[in-house]
Amino acid sequence: MPHTYKEYKTDKYGLSIVEGENMVENTKLVMTVPEAGERLGVCRVHAYKLVKLGQIPTIKLGRRIVVPIAALEKMLAGADIVKVNKN
Repeated sequence: MPHTYKEYKTDKYGLSIVEGENMVENTKLVMTVPEAGERLGVCRVHAYKLVKLGQIPTIKLGRRIVVPIAALEKMLAGADIVKVNKN
């Protein structure tokens, strides 16, 4: 069977996107707090407030505070969906 080559592209978060497949492979294990905020749809200042409240999972690498991508995805997967009633 001949080997097929796939074209890889990377988005701005360091995630490798495999062309022609519905698969995204993480090449980056962590992201910065502002990157996590952007992915969550909140501003940088609010992202740091959520970190301080313990609502965004973080680890410290030296002097840097980073967000493990797997922990953020796991947290979001287990989050309760809240319905908003519009009166």
